[in-house]
Amino acid sequence: MWPKQFKIIKNKANKKFQEFGIKYSMGQLASFLGTTKGKVRNWEAGQHPSAHDLQKISEKLNLDPEWLLMGTGTPEKDSEKTIDSSSMVYIPLVKAKLSAGDGSFKTEDHVINRYAFKKSFISEISTGVKNLVLLRVMGNSMSPKIENNDFVMIDLGKKDIFSNKIYAIRIEDTINLKEIELLPKHKVRIISRNRKEYPSYILDIKDLFVIGQAVWSCKHLEIIP
Repeated sequence: MWPKQFKIIKNKANKKFQEFGIKYSMGQLASFLGTTKGKVRNWEAGQHPSAHDLQKISEKLNLDPEWLLMGTGTPEKDSEKTIDSSSMVYIPLVKAKLSAGDGSFKTEDHVINRYAFKKSFISEISTGVKNLVLLRVMGNSMSPKIENNDFVMIDLGKKDIFSNKIYAIRIEDTINLKEIELLPKHKVRIISRNRKEYPSYILDIKDLFVIGQAVWSCKHLEIIP
């Protein structure tokens, strides 16, 4: 979703630069928007700006705040809309890697960043903001639905198992992102979308520990230090 917005931001800024005979560059765009070149590089790579940065982009380029945030509606402002920070919640992206391959898990006890979401959206998909965490995926076992380096939002409050839902699960000392199917006799089938490389297998439900359900994902969100 966000790459579409950034492309229009880039095109609108370039048109403004051309009016004054200025050549477009990432540094020039950063200066125009009152931000850093590093942030602009992250946005181009797929990272969604903070609510504060979105407000600055909206004001500088006369773009609709809701369109910038959600990709809905039309880019141009049709009224003096602003992003109300009280209507937003911030979800932590933790420095953890969630395997969607043959299993690996690494974590460090700090938050890389926090990303803004509308309260109304979060209330629709989750059990509450305090139960949510964003994690990065490693591996391609859930391809094409979820790819390597995608980010997923895990709801730690959704631990009950329902067939055909995707969960972060712990099996022994590894954590994986998998689809689960309930079977008779207290069994579950662990399913990868990339079935050619990762065949499904069956477990006793007692051997399965559910961390939480995946409720949202973002394609190729690259974090550049």
